[in-house]
Order: sequence, then C-alpha cells, then structure tokens
Amino acid sequence: MSAKLNPEVRNNIKALRIRTGRMQKEVAHDLGVKIDRYRSWEQRKRNPTGAMVGKIADYFGVTMDTVLGSQQAFPLPPTTDEQHLLDTYRQLDETDKAIVTRMVFALLETAEHSDM
Repeated sequence: MSAKLNPEVRNNIKALRIRTGRMQKEVAHDLGVKIDRYRSWEQRKRNPTGAMVGKIADYFGVTMDTVLGSQQAFPLPPTTDEQHLLDTYRQLDETDKAIVTRMVFALLETAEHSDM
C-alpha cells in the first residue's frame, strides 16, 4: 500500500467491525495482530498492508474494494433492528430528531475512546 494514509480504510474497517457487533480486541485477535496495530488502522495512524486488506475483506465477507473504499461498504439492506430504529426516528419531530442526533454523536465519540 502507498505511504499515504487512506481515511476510507479507517472508516470502512471501523464500520464493518461495528456493524458486525465485534470488539476491537476480538477483530485484532482473529486477524492475528496486536490490538495496538489494529487500533492504529482505525485511528488513521497507519494503513494495513495489501495482504492484510485481503485478510480483513475475507474476515468480514466483503471485497478488498469495499475495505479500500472504492465500492459501497454496505450494499446490504438494513437489519430488522436498524429498520425499526429508522422508522421510529422518522416519527419524531425536528426537536427530538436533533436530540437523538446529538446523543448518537456523543455515543460515537465515547466509543472512539474505548474498546468498543
């Protein structure tokens, strides 16, 4: 891989991990890397090697292009729970939508600083 850091790799690896309900430690272990190495990918400190991108793609059952960001990461329809959340959100008024949005961003910020 090139020395230039690719933010799409970070975004896609993290999104795949969260969507599949896995913890950073679990994914690192399953991929055979130390947790610090895995975290460095999600935190945009370094990119995984080309061979590791292939391993990550196999692990999550997606293509390498998906991991690299040149394909849509989630062509799958939403899960039942995701659809229920979306339907519920759409029923809220604008004030409540704003509150929910702030709460979600706060949760995401907290998750970035933990081992979610």
